[in-house]
Amino acid sequence: MSSNYRRDLSRRLHNGFETVQGLPVVWQVVCWDAVNDGASHGIVRPISTEALANWAKGVLAKHYPGRTYEVNCYPLAKPVEAAQLTTFESWAMDEVKRLELAQRQAG
Repeated sequence: MSSNYRRDLSRRLHNGFETVQGLPVVWQVVCWDAVNDGASHGIVRPISTEALANWAKGVLAKHYPGRTYEVNCYPLAKPVEAAQLTTFESWAMDEVKRLELAQRQAG
């Protein structure tokens, strides 16, 4: 197996979460207004892909207009079970999906 193939394969592990040097990469949406105000709910994470993070950013920006959001990523400092990341991601995305449904129902 070539080293390029192994590298590409390792980047697709962790149930959709990419890896760098064996560590999962986590995407997040940061609401800087909430973070600056000291709120405990200013960051949505973990998110597995940049596309999903951008979707969440769009939903949040529409639901909470006037706030500043940023999408970024970072590798976790230590290995984590893929199932843990997937579980926490599903909880976070369920909340964002609820906001999106409320927006659709509101018109």
